[in-house]
Amino acid sequence: MARSRLTPDQRRDQILDLGMAAFSVLPFEQVAMEDIAAQAEISRALIYHYFPSKKELFAALWARAHEKLAHDSHFTAADTVRSQIRGALVAHFTFYEHNLTLMMIANRSAIAADPAVRSPITFELTRLRDHALDALDLAGSGRDLVSVALSGWLALVREVALEWLELQSFSRDAAVDLCMTALDALVSPHADLNQLPSGVAGQAAAR
Repeated sequence: MARSRLTPDQRRDQILDLGMAAFSVLPFEQVAMEDIAAQAEISRALIYHYFPSKKELFAALWARAHEKLAHDSHFTAADTVRSQIRGALVAHFTFYEHNLTLMMIANRSAIAADPAVRSPITFELTRLRDHALDALDLAGSGRDLVSVALSGWLALVREVALEWLELQSFSRDAAVDLCMTALDALVSPHADLNQLPSGVAGQAAAR
């Protein structure tokens, strides 16, 4: 019986799925586009039609993986700003743990400096910063100061995550606690992290 023909979107998803499986167990240098094409039962030319290079294939599947992270790291309105940030950090670190090899490729391989590879994690961390700033309802120079503090803190978060994944000698909660201690030191002198998010606090006061 002849196999059903895949649509372009289905074929692209198939290649991404096979790429995800390969990159999840092998270093970037050991993954071969030809092997993925063989598993998909397509020609070498066709896989390069969808993804002109192995780097572009990785960047695409890494971006797709972050779509689930964006869903899992949603913010609960009833929590304090600090609790929201901690919950988002736990979601991020859980994602990194479940995608260990991909995380190492994205940050410790020859393609780590590529903007398309760095973009998904940078976007998610920037989203976390912007949410915190909006939730704290800061304006003017106070917002600028806390924005700088959060940007520096997120650089620390990224490095803590990588060291935690590489060392594997302490727990995820310990890594998150370390990041939260740094957050308190950097931001608490300038903003109340234990307040309800902007909007939620106003609704509570109006009751």
